[in-house]
Amino acid sequence: MSKAKPTITISVIVLLLVLIIGVGIYVGFTTQSAVSFKNQCSVPACPSGYTDTGVICDDEIFLECSRGCIKEVGGHCGTYKSTIYERKTDYGYDEDDNGKSFSSPYSSRESSDKCYKYRSTVDFSVSDRNPGGWVHADSESHKITTSHGFGNILISQCSDDWSTSLVAGWKVKGKGTGATYSAIGKYLPYKSTSCGGGEAYGSIGRIDVAIQWQEANWVKDYDEKIMSCFYECAKDSDCGSKQNVGQPYCSGDRIVQDVEVPECNNYECDTDTKTETIQTCPDSCENAVCVENGDAPVIHVIGWDIIDNKCVYKSSGGGEYNSLEECEQHLIILGGTCGTVAPDFRDECCENDGYDYWDETTFSCKNYEDEDDEDENDDDEEENMFLKDGQPTILLWGLIGFGGLLFILFMVIMVALTRRKYE
Repeated sequence: MSKAKPTITISVIVLLLVLIIGVGIYVGFTTQSAVSFKNQCSVPACPSGYTDTGVICDDEIFLECSRGCIKEVGGHCGTYKSTIYERKTDYGYDEDDNGKSFSSPYSSRESSDKCYKYRSTVDFSVSDRNPGGWVHADSESHKITTSHGFGNILISQCSDDWSTSLVAGWKVKGKGTGATYSAIGKYLPYKSTSCGGGEAYGSIGRIDVAIQWQEANWVKDYDEKIMSCFYECAKDSDCGSKQNVGQPYCSGDRIVQDVEVPECNNYECDTDTKTETIQTCPDSCENAVCVENGDAPVIHVIGWDIIDNKCVYKSSGGGEYNSLEECEQHLIILGGTCGTVAPDFRDECCENDGYDYWDETTFSCKNYEDEDDEDENDDDEEENMFLKDGQPTILLWGLIGFGGLLFILFMVIMVALTRRKYE
């Protein structure tokens, strides 16, 4: 009793896995930067005689619009098919047909979207070498010839056999012109075996004449041109960053700064001047600094410092931070006021505020239990290596693809081992 062979189809398994991996790689690694043309810039028209294939623009990297232009400039023949087409006629002949031409039917009419090559063949067989009786010499040999209408190919062959064949070589025509062609075959009988000694009286038999051809596709050739133009921007960030204009000044009880904000309008960079508030003074503003109760300015240095757990603008040098944003960022990091005291007293300051110690690394007050939370956050960061904004990252897709390949290899090995076991 023979054991049944496994029915698992490897090709189906491989096809499904390749499809899954392919979709994963496509989603993880491809980005579409080409956008439709929206008059980003003036794209030159195609040259005369060229066909416009459309315009696409790249808003991500090059800020370029490109128009495709093509023009047919001839063509070439593809690979000829191995199939041989044939039109053939089988003729009977007798002794008075010596030197007579026997023609095949015509080939199919050529098509302009195909290429052609031709050859002719003759199959010759003798049934009676001396139909004229004892008064005439036998036909000891025959010379047969063949030709076809295209290329005027003419070849001949001498044979003393009772049957023989003659095949002409291929002649390439090229692109079809709507023509048709036929082949021609002839025979002459001779008194000697080498087609010599003069012509014999004749023979009786059959002759088959055929025209054969092969076809290939006509492949059009094109000249391609790309017409391009560039534009300045697709979004505001393409135009640079915000820049200060002049120096800060007072506007009422506020310290303000004029800035130029870059904007992208109709794919061209422009700027818009705006006034931003640096600080609102509790009392009044004078010479771009806050003053209290009409006294002299509290601070007379350029820049920003943290004073009384607040960011204060200085106008005459010595400020620790160059901008309000930088100052406010450090203000958050300082963890209350302990960052402003002398380093030797920061631990004591943190303990007074209910913390365990001062951490110079983070420049903040911390508790020992915070270290455990940081370890958990590290684990979360490792998980985030595989997800970004709720979506799988490239690393995750790469791992999926690699795992799929390993699974394919495993299945191929298992199926091969199973087949070997049952054979």
